[in-house]
Formats: sequence, structure tokens, C-alpha cells
Amino acid sequence: MGDIPADEDLIRVIENFCESLDISRGFFSVLGTATLYTIGTYDPDQQVYVTSMEKGPCEILSCTGNIFVENGAPGIRASIVLADHKGKVTGGRLFSETHVTRGEVIITELSAG
Repeated sequence: MGDIPADEDLIRVIENFCESLDISRGFFSVLGTATLYTIGTYDPDQQVYVTSMEKGPCEILSCTGNIFVENGAPGIRASIVLADHKGKVTGGRLFSETHVTRGEVIITELSAG
């Protein structure tokens, strides 16, 4: 479990946690608030994720993902659900840049077996 530093990119913070703790497989959960987020949804016709970046304070209602090794370094895939101050909810696949103002991450390491 760890605190996410303010104004840091959420994906990079989790990857750095995993690298410093030598975690190569696992899953994680995040709660907190964000000021900037990038989310996307998969477009099967183009076979790519179409992303959008939004600004404004919002609550991270749910953010979960998997940890894996990619090119010798920790990588993550995650989904996120956010709500603005009026209660409007949005979500999708999480991408960089997503800046958290306050947050906590819980990482569960998986072992080979």
C-alpha cells in the first residue's frame, strides 16, 4: 500500500512502485482524486483505443488493473471510473497522462506457481 504523490502521472507512479519493490505480476486498486485524466475505449473498426483527455477535479470511484512485465520492465493495464462534482460518471481504459491530487494504491503481488 502506498500514497500517490500529488500531480504525478498515475500509471508512472504505479510502474515505479512495482519496479522499486521488484513486483512483476499482480493487480492493484486505486482510490483518490484527479485533476487531469486520459481515458479511452476500444474501437473495433479501427482496432485501436480512442482516447480523450479531460481536466477538472473528480473523484476516482474505482481504478483496478493488472501488473505484467513488458520489455523487461513493469507495465500496467487498468480501467478507471470517475465522478465530477455534479455526480456525472465517466470511465474507460486508463492512459497517461492522468494526474492524481490525492490517492492511495494497494498492490497485490502474484507469484509464479
